[in-house]
Amino acid sequence: MFCFFTTGLWLNNVYSTKNLGDILFSSGYFGVDLFFMISGFIIVYSTKNNNSIFSFSVKRLFKIYPVYLFCLALHIAVVYPYVSIEIIKSLFLLQINYNNNAPFYGYSTIYPAWTLTYEFIFYMFFLIGLKISHRYRTLVTSVIMLSVYAYLNIKYNGFLTLNPNHGLNFTVTNRLQGLIKNMASPLMIEFILGMITCEIFMRTRANNKILTSTCSIMFYSSPFICFYYVFFVDIGGHGILRIGFPCFLILFSSVILEKVNEVKGNKYLNFLGNISYPLYLTHTIVLALISSISAYFTSYIQLVGFGRLIFVTFFSILLSYLTHVLIEVNASKLGRVIIDKFRARSAL
Repeated sequence: MFCFFTTGLWLNNVYSTKNLGDILFSSGYFGVDLFFMISGFIIVYSTKNNNSIFSFSVKRLFKIYPVYLFCLALHIAVVYPYVSIEIIKSLFLLQINYNNNAPFYGYSTIYPAWTLTYEFIFYMFFLIGLKISHRYRTLVTSVIMLSVYAYLNIKYNGFLTLNPNHGLNFTVTNRLQGLIKNMASPLMIEFILGMITCEIFMRTRANNKILTSTCSIMFYSSPFICFYYVFFVDIGGHGILRIGFPCFLILFSSVILEKVNEVKGNKYLNFLGNISYPLYLTHTIVLALISSISAYFTSYIQLVGFGRLIFVTFFSILLSYLTHVLIEVNASKLGRVIIDKFRARSAL
């Protein structure tokens, strides 16, 4: 959906409905809020039988960073003929300008990668929670994150806010100071919602009729709530008081329904899920590459509207699949080898 959010502009001023792209895909930003909640869910679930700090750190690092470095290198090759200060910041997952508007702070060299800063900060908080207590890792991590969020907002702003567009009121003079603004963002609460959802999911028994009925209502009503938020209420945007609320309803109801109804997997959705992270990063690179060499693609120049959208989507999925197979899968295997060797040495 985020891919269409970026490319949907090609549908504008093409058809009789001039703003068709905006109508169909302008709300695609909700993928960020849903992504944060899913991350919180997955991190708790993936550590249910493993309390190893080393294992968690290696798995997360090798899951995220190799693909990111590969995409950053591609982006530099396509867009930047030189190494700039922006690229150096992005290399360390720092957003470009922490004195810019929250929560994006100038985004990142790869535009969608601004979210990875929040992702890695969440990992740091979770590591602390996991170290303190594996059994109560969700509770401990949530308390720490909420305490940091509350302390920083009260210290610098004098009040608490759930609006992620309202950053801390101080000027960043040191690059690492910017991470304080990330830690104080209400967006971090969305990771907590994902963790809580996982805790409920793991404690839910199958064939619970009352829970099935409740989650069915939540699941089928959430698209209408999204529609209402986007088109009828002037509070569109990120955050739990905005599009984050229906995102939570979607995540919570769908995972609980999957468990109580024992829903079978779908190979096509599984495929898109497997390549979702590379697709999130590579689709903007495909856009930049095609734009830079479009003069050599006569068929592309002749395409308009949905034709161009399908063309770019196809090549984005293709590049994402190759990145998944060649980089992501092999990096995860390497991470597991390192973990196994560490365990073998520790057992001696």
